[in-house]
Amino acid sequence: MMREPYFVMQSMTYASAITSSANDIRVPCEAALQSISRLGETLLRVFADTISRKSSGFTQVSAWP
Repeated sequence: MMREPYFVMQSMTYASAITSSANDIRVPCEAALQSISRLGETLLRVFADTISRKSSGFTQVSAWP
């Protein structure tokens, strides 16, 4: 009977350690995904701008909209 509470305490300690390390991994990954999606959004805007200018007859390409 003495070992059961100890086992429960140990497993809860492991669970909290796993949760905190998962949060340590998740937060930078979310930030990286957000910056990647922002970059992709900018690239799409530049490509769309370039395509619309080429189709309308302009050959000058602007790097930023």
